[in-house]
Amino acid sequence: MNEFYTPTAILVERRRKEERSRIAELNTLALDAGYNVIDVLNQIGKPNSSTLIGKGKVKELVELVNQIQPSKVIFENELKPIQVYNLQKQLNCEVISKTELILEIFALRAGSKEAKLQIELARLRYELPRLKEYVSLSKKTESPGFHGPGGYAIERHYESAKGKIKRTQNKLEQYRQRRTVIRTRRKKLDFSLVALMGYTNSGKSSLLNALTESSVPVANKLFTTLNTFTRLLNVRGRKILITDTVGLVDGLSHKMIRAFHSTLEEINLADVIAILVDISDSIDEISRKYTVCLQTLKDITVGNTKPYFVVANKVDLCDELEIEEKMLLFRNKVCIPASTCQKINLDRIRAAIMDFLPIQRAYITVPSNGKVMSFISWLYDQAFILDQQHVNSEISLEIEASSQVMAKAKKYVNDLKGSFVIQNNI
Repeated sequence: MNEFYTPTAILVERRRKEERSRIAELNTLALDAGYNVIDVLNQIGKPNSSTLIGKGKVKELVELVNQIQPSKVIFENELKPIQVYNLQKQLNCEVISKTELILEIFALRAGSKEAKLQIELARLRYELPRLKEYVSLSKKTESPGFHGPGGYAIERHYESAKGKIKRTQNKLEQYRQRRTVIRTRRKKLDFSLVALMGYTNSGKSSLLNALTESSVPVANKLFTTLNTFTRLLNVRGRKILITDTVGLVDGLSHKMIRAFHSTLEEINLADVIAILVDISDSIDEISRKYTVCLQTLKDITVGNTKPYFVVANKVDLCDELEIEEKMLLFRNKVCIPASTCQKINLDRIRAAIMDFLPIQRAYITVPSNGKVMSFISWLYDQAFILDQQHVNSEISLEIEASSQVMAKAKKYVNDLKGSFVIQNNI
């Protein structure tokens, strides 16, 4: 293939009258995947069971394909195998859905071996039920799929895909076990975990870099982060790990996203979640993308069990009145207007993290002697010291720390014959 060759595409969307168009986002996805979008076809109406779009639109699409000769026709909608087969038979051109387009982007972005395995698993899981239907179709037609093999070859491909899924899952399990060991060590060291999540290109990686002075890859593209990046943040004496996660997108199959197990694990195991939204979007877009985030939390069983707050990112791209109006969407939630690019309100984000972490406060009194100094030194490393007083032969301290640190501190204090009074979570 010529190195300067650019694949071309026609985009198609069918939606009901009351549904919002997603063709603009599909266009962005296609451009990010390297396609030159030549034309767009829309239809408002009920779906056609055999081709999704109506006969008249199919005829119009056939004429467009014959005229333009695109590399692919990309549907915003999910397509059934029979619909793909019927469309490709009439168009004589490869037809794919948005999900398959996203898988192409994932493949382009993957860097680590684990990310590549996750993408392969997502692709196989997406293909498997479709291959099963193609096996059924092959018994009725000579050559299912676009220039596809015969029925026997399709059946072999189906069985091969099932075997590949199992082998890929086994390989990914090895990575999962390694992460379990790392997390066990982190827990012993009393690290808190914060997960960053949000719609793709909302600025999660930029926030991670801004908070931790790291250099995680950032680009103005969709799905820049497919690997899990975790960095250390120190706030008020607390050791906090912040993890970036794969960006979300509307209409993406949850079963396919679940293939990115390591990313979803971090969200499930997090002590607190920061949901990023792009405040420079329109109000309707902000609402839609935020809803996708909340639905994803529900889908991966986090639901309402994890505390979260909202970061309204990219305020540098809006005026004050616009920001105030859009922030009303989150009036019942803790929402921090911020800019990772201009480093606006990073301190407020750090404070919010501390507010949402399970922290306790305790009042400690210990006798002042040689043994106590190593304990106090340990406290300064592990906790946040609010106050320290040295009166007569006793040292009094007011501290904030996690429940794990508090349990260890209480044991030390008891050994030193001191007093330990703890408040409820603050």
